[in-house]
Amino acid sequence: EPQTEQRLLVHFDSEEVANFSTILRFEMVGDATGGPAPLTVSGVAALPGICGDPRIVFPRRKKRRPQDGYAVKSFVLSPGVYDFGPLFAGRDPESRSFRSGEEDVEATSPAGGAPAEATDEEENAEERAVKSALSSFVLRHAENLRISNTSLFPANVTLTLASAEDEEGNPKADAEPTPFIIEPSSLQLEIGQQADVKVWCFPQDKGVFEDRLVARIEHNPEPVTFNLCAVGEVPTASLDVEEVDFGRLMMNIRADDQKMRVKNTSALPVKWQLVCKKASTTDSEGVPLAAMKGADASPAVPEEFTVEPTEGMLAPGEERTVLISFRAGQPARFSFDMQLNVRDSEGL
Repeated sequence: EPQTEQRLLVHFDSEEVANFSTILRFEMVGDATGGPAPLTVSGVAALPGICGDPRIVFPRRKKRRPQDGYAVKSFVLSPGVYDFGPLFAGRDPESRSFRSGEEDVEATSPAGGAPAEATDEEENAEERAVKSALSSFVLRHAENLRISNTSLFPANVTLTLASAEDEEGNPKADAEPTPFIIEPSSLQLEIGQQADVKVWCFPQDKGVFEDRLVARIEHNPEPVTFNLCAVGEVPTASLDVEEVDFGRLMMNIRADDQKMRVKNTSALPVKWQLVCKKASTTDSEGVPLAAMKGADASPAVPEEFTVEPTEGMLAPGEERTVLISFRAGQPARFSFDMQLNVRDSEGL
């Protein structure tokens, strides 16, 4: 009717995630001059989601693995995996809850006396130093991931491991143990909000461990996944010789120095130490010449020998030369046995 209006309802529904736009044209009966009246209609079909770009999620990235085969706490764009690199095998996963400065030591008061300090100043300083050092080694087993809600809706995110799920995404009742731990296991992100997720890895044995981080978003059928890998390793080192023999020499004549090499044969930094396990000084007939030591005395390298160095740190694959010198001031046969002790850089 003249001077009236008609309201139209435009319904938008899509089964695909996309941006849609179209033009509705209205024609008036009997209008031969104005032409159709256009009306642009647009809509966005989207799902809640998070950013799946490794360049945003992971703090360190590399295009490819280095020649030594370990990326060491970096996301390798080719082949698309986060590589923890070599990790000390056997560390207790519960150590991740220990942090320097998080524990407070309360002082107690003796009966009828003034409050006493829990420990003296030197013990407190030593304890703080040990905690700080331990924390840095434990954090070697962790990485922070930045999870960002880049969608148009709030996102409820559940974080799991592929090894703990079946093909339909349900928890496995008989899941195999995995060294990877995710904390926290769920997030609620508003539009544009970010949150950090910590991924831990505590391999209990030597070997290569692989898994996949699965981020499932409520009302979104497509999860976001990231491949994970790590190498469980133990510190090892070797000597290039099994015996050093100076032969027969005249007294008071310094022999030419002998050399042996200590090599780190593991993928972890190691502490090494040469320890004398047995020593003897005898005459030509095998009769001991050295005075008897106490039962509790530890064997020591005979003073006629000098061994330098006897301890140190070695990076993965690094070698160190040990010099052994000999000069005798008495006619005798000298011998001693040394043992190579190896620990990781933390001293475990």
